[in-house]
Amino acid sequence: MTARRLALALCLLPLGAAAAEPPPPATLSFTMLWNGIEIAYVTDVIEFSAEGYRIASAAEAVGLAKLMGPGSVSQRSEGTLGAAGELRPARYEMRRGDDDHRLATIDYAAAAAVVSRNGAAEEVELTFDQVHDSLSLLYDFYARGAYVPAGAGHLTDGRRLRDYEFVADPQPATVTVAAGAFAATRYENIGEEDRNYAIWFADAHRRIPVHVLIERKGNRIEFLLTDFELSPE
Repeated sequence: MTARRLALALCLLPLGAAAAEPPPPATLSFTMLWNGIEIAYVTDVIEFSAEGYRIASAAEAVGLAKLMGPGSVSQRSEGTLGAAGELRPARYEMRRGDDDHRLATIDYAAAAAVVSRNGAAEEVELTFDQVHDSLSLLYDFYARGAYVPAGAGHLTDGRRLRDYEFVADPQPATVTVAAGAFAATRYENIGEEDRNYAIWFADAHRRIPVHVLIERKGNRIEFLLTDFELSPE
């Protein structure tokens, strides 16, 4: 078994018992920074039902970013919950302004996904059983109710499908953002050489994301938690 396949196997094994009932809904707000400059406010809403889950995200540009970009970005992810409580996306959609529409649909039974941008579609074979999109990756631990030590699979932004491999940093961390100071666990993508992708999850509050960092081509993109509301379980 290769290291990547081993990581996938670990991803499918929860460290704690999966919740028998769907997790409570949640609303999280973030500030988005580009190289340290505030460019957008983001709100994510997560809902669960007996049939599965739905995540809706809305980003609104602020300041000069209103003049330089699309102004608003909306994302939506929906799918089912797996045996360990993990998120299994079936459909992911993103709209950036009026001229960038991305859509991914995932068929696990057929081991295939269709990704498209502005109507130009491509079918891609799945070589992993685990697929995440830009939203479901952030809230998988929230849904599971537990961390996993590592994970590997496919990751889609609607336009393409690429492989990912995340591992947890064993060193505890404290992350201080506008929403407060959190004891956190850091996960980093080790599967790509052209970008650094790290997420800090709060150890309490069902492991919500509190800091997301993406470094690519000399640019630094961050999402910092400013507020959150978790419904009682």
